[in-house]
Parts: sequence; C-alpha cells; structure tokens
Amino acid sequence: MKNKKMTIYAELTMLLLIAACISAAFFSIVDMAGNYMITEYLDTTDYSDTKELEQAENLQEYVTENQVSSDNIDELEEWIHGQRNSTIQVFKDGLIIYDSDYPEESGTWKITDAGYYEREGSYKIELEDGPVFVSIYGFYTYRFYVYAFVIELILSSTLFILIVLAGIQRKIRYIRTLHEEIKLLEGGGLDYRITVRGRDELSELAWGLDSMRQSLKEQIEEETRLMDEHRKLVTEMSHDLRTPLTSLLIYTEILEKNGVEDREQVLSYIDKINQKAHQLKLLSDHIFEYSLVSSEEETELEEAESPGVIFYDLLSELAAYLEQQGFEVTRDLEWEPAKIRVNQEYLTRVFDNIVSNITKYADSQFPVRIASIQNENETGICFSNRIRSHTGDARSTQIGLRSLENMMRKMDGRSLAEKGELDFCLKLWFRKV
Repeated sequence: MKNKKMTIYAELTMLLLIAACISAAFFSIVDMAGNYMITEYLDTTDYSDTKELEQAENLQEYVTENQVSSDNIDELEEWIHGQRNSTIQVFKDGLIIYDSDYPEESGTWKITDAGYYEREGSYKIELEDGPVFVSIYGFYTYRFYVYAFVIELILSSTLFILIVLAGIQRKIRYIRTLHEEIKLLEGGGLDYRITVRGRDELSELAWGLDSMRQSLKEQIEEETRLMDEHRKLVTEMSHDLRTPLTSLLIYTEILEKNGVEDREQVLSYIDKINQKAHQLKLLSDHIFEYSLVSSEEETELEEAESPGVIFYDLLSELAAYLEQQGFEVTRDLEWEPAKIRVNQEYLTRVFDNIVSNITKYADSQFPVRIASIQNENETGICFSNRIRSHTGDARSTQIGLRSLENMMRKMDGRSLAEKGELDFCLKLWFRKV
C-alpha cells in the first residue's frame, strides 16, 4: 500500500460530485436542445396565432350565447376563469372597457394611440350593443417549456442515479470478489493471490488478507520443511546411533562370553568401548543441542558490539586448543568499524561445534586458516582446513552442521559450508547493525 490512502467516504463524495457535474452538463445540453426544438416547432406551425384565433372564436360564441353587452361586460370574467393562461383586453371608442387582469378598473383608461386596438393581434367581437376589439394574450407555449423542463430534470436525475449506482455496484462487485477469494483461502487455496484494487479501506483490508495468506503459506511451508528435516534427522540418527551401539554390544559380549585373559587385548576392547561411548555421548549432545535451537522460542540478542571484541576470547581459546591437538593455526583478522549482535551462549556452542568438527575431520598436516570476511551488509569469519583422508564413523552424521545453521539463524545470521575434494570452508555471517 505505497499510494496515498483515500477513504471510502472520500470516494463516495467524489463519486457524487462527478455524477452531479455530468448530470448538470447533460441537463444543460438537453435543455438547450429542447428549447431549440420547441422554438422551431412554434415558428414553423404558427401555433400561438392559431390558438389565439380559436380563443377569439370561442369568445364570440360565449358573447353571443350569453348576450354580453358593454353594460354587462363583467360577465366575461366567467369565460376567463374557464381559460388557462389567457388574458384579454376589450376596446371600444378609444377606451379599455374591460381588462381581465384589472377588472375593477375597466372603462377608466383611454387609448391615446389611434388605431391601437385595430393593430395585428386584435380581434373584432360583436357584442349585443355593437362591435368591440379584443386583444388576447395566451401563454400557450409555456406548457411546452414546462413539460420539457420536467422531462429534462427526470432524465438528468436518472443519469445521476445511474452513475452513483454504477460506482457503488463496482465496490459491491469488489466486495463479492473478496468474499469469493476468502472462501478459497478457507478451503486451503493459499496459492491464490488476493485481489488488491484501489486505495481505500477495502484495498487495505485486501492487502492485509494477502499478507496474512503469504505469512500462513510461508509458515506451513516452514513447518513442512521442519517436519521433513526432523524425519530425515531421525532416520539418519537411528543409523548413526545403531553403529556405535552395535560395536559396544559386540565388544561387551566378547568380554563377557569369551573370557579373554590377555590383559592387553582386554584393555584394547575397553579402549574401543570407551571410544564408542564418547561417540554416543557426542551424538546425544548434538541431538540435545539441535532440539534446543530448533524450538520456536525467540532468542534474546545482546547489545551491539564490534566483532573484534566479541570474537577475541573465543578465537584465542579455539586456536590454543587446536594447537594443543597438533594443528597449526593461521589468522588473518582485520575488522572494519561495524557492530553486530549475538547470543553469547549460542556463539560459544557454535565455536565448540567448529572445534569438534575440525578435530574430527581436518588433516593436522595442513594449517587451519581463520580469516575475517566482509560484504556490504554483513561481517563474519571463515574457517578453512584440509579434509582428513580417513575419518571413520565420525563423518556419518551432519547434525552438527544443522545445529550450527539453526543457531546462526537464531542470531539473525547465516552459515555457509563449502566442501571441495580436498578442502572444507565454513563461513559465519553476522548482520551489521
């Protein structure tokens, strides 16, 4: 989730604003188009003139039927009430004798413009007492614009709702996708990647689910690897333990049943029994050590210190012990100004393991080389030696190296064993802090 997060509330607000802008633009375009079409229709059909003429004919019928004269001209008010969106003015002898907008003031206005009431738009109506001119003003086209406005408003509102629903539907489809993918996870499909889409809370949830999926997958793979490793270890150790135990049983049976009287031969058997007993003890120590460092308990590391300070005593003791065992030790140690963190107990076990492996496997006719190694993020030590030509049963097990690898991993480091035809090299890498 490297991009800047946007909340669902902000996304919904933006969706509403976008929908409102699109709908408003659509309304403006449709309104202009509708007004243009209505105007064109009215101009080409003379709709207003036709309606006024119909109104005038209808008024003449009403006047004739109701015997309206100048004296009872107010009776036109009833006719006006039956019309929609129409007003009239009645002219006679230069006076407005009736105005439907101001019926109480009828007959009080004079027309100063001669021929005003005879101009276009006035219709001659025969009252009982003589002709008059009537001007009819009708808002006949108003309803077209009202209808158009209502239709445009409905269409724009519908468009607004459709855009909002489309945006919400997109989120709903994403929620359904996550729901289906969670079902796959529940069924054990840890290889299926969770879809991460967008930058809101849902995408953050999806990212968290995918991270959990990856962690769970790695955990299961790690557990499977450990189980396979333990199974392989048990198989190998059963063979490694069986060999010295068989030898012990053979020697003890010889001593018990054959009644060996030669003291030197008895001592020889006892020495062999002692060697096998030590070999069993070493194997049992490795098993205990391996089970200890293979536990899930978190290792507490000490405060960061320079490699020279941390390794000085351990390397001095290691070199002194190997020299006592007849090995020549050469050292090439140059530490750069960096610091590392270790667990002193594990580090001591690691060096004891290294000493044990060298004494068992290394050829004392060649020097044991100890050198410092560096890279950009790590610093460490390299132990190299010539491999002994015949190591006997001691080379049948690899549990020591596995224990060493686990202890290094517990200290946030790593080990790398490189075995050639003649030489063996072990590198211990510690992460810089």
